[in-house]
Amino acid sequence: QAEADKKAAEAKRQAEADKKAAEAKRKAEAEKKAEAEKARELLENGDKKWMVQVALAANQANADAVVSKLRAKGYKVTTSPTSKGIRIMVGPAKDRDTADTTRKKITSDASLNMKSAWVIDWVPLDQRKSD
Repeated sequence: QAEADKKAAEAKRQAEADKKAAEAKRKAEAEKKAEAEKARELLENGDKKWMVQVALAANQANADAVVSKLRAKGYKVTTSPTSKGIRIMVGPAKDRDTADTTRKKITSDASLNMKSAWVIDWVPLDQRKSD
């Protein structure tokens, strides 16, 4: 009788150990999958900053006027000098969809009077890779 109880207890312990091992394996696979998703997201979007370009001002005074209008509405505004003028952008957004939603909000706001705005994946000059 004692021998049978011992074997039953051993079998129960073994079953518990197997169950724990299977659970650990499932957990490891889930973590691996999450890690792969994160890596793919980073590869696809990288360090891209999705911005909404709302205007290109001819001079600093014009740029300042547009910037103050947007900031008054609560937008985070960035300017960037270019050879053609001063680029005025809202953002950054974490992904393209969020930036597109912001773009629609800006173009549909009559008080801003900005009929055209577009989403760009913008990399600041200090972070650009030179080829």
